[in-house]
Amino acid sequence: KGKEKVPKRYEARLVSRAGEIRYGIVIVDMIPGTSQSVTWVLDITEQSQAVETLRKSEEQLRLITENTTDSIAITTFDLKATYLYINPSIKFLMGYDKEDILGKSFFDFIHPDDKKALITLLKKYIILKTKNVISGKKIPITERIEFRFKNKMGNWRYMQSTLNVVGKEILAVTRDITDYNEAEKKIKASLKEKEVLLKEIHHRVKNNMQIVVSLLRLQSYTAKDKKIEDM
Repeated sequence: KGKEKVPKRYEARLVSRAGEIRYGIVIVDMIPGTSQSVTWVLDITEQSQAVETLRKSEEQLRLITENTTDSIAITTFDLKATYLYINPSIKFLMGYDKEDILGKSFFDFIHPDDKKALITLLKKYIILKTKNVISGKKIPITERIEFRFKNKMGNWRYMQSTLNVVGKEILAVTRDITDYNEAEKKIKASLKEKEVLLKEIHHRVKNNMQIVVSLLRLQSYTAKDKKIEDM
């Protein structure tokens, strides 16, 4: 019974002759018919370090995707563009829970006037992806697009997405630019008003200058006439 409790395989940290900490798998087998055992030690330090590096990278990626204010989504790379993943920021941006989005088409939320252009763009990249596969070339497919997206309240928000085609999926990083667009419109309207005002001021100054010139000429003619009379 005591022998059965001894583990036959386990992981351990070992100290090498150089004083380094190494990770290993220790395998213990009993020699049949004896009380002696054979032990193998496999050095898995590099594998353990690779796993730990991967774990840290995944943790960093999770922190980024779950805490950024931008929406990060993955959809299928086809004409339906079905949502496969969406990060929690969709709640902050649009009011949706993840369950409201996953499994639905990207185009279910897009303004009708924007759908045609986006579908045309998607078709172009599907054809390009097919050509890449046939030719064996790997040409990066990246695009920045703007569109209107309906939030949970039913309002249209202006969005800007950077799309990357990764294998058979589309990775989209999206931000709300509605406030930026509104501010830009106000600035353009203000500049237009100032432009009109400057044109009006220029026109009035020009007219006033013409009046002043006319008066000066009239005064000059009057002065000449007076000299003639004095003669």
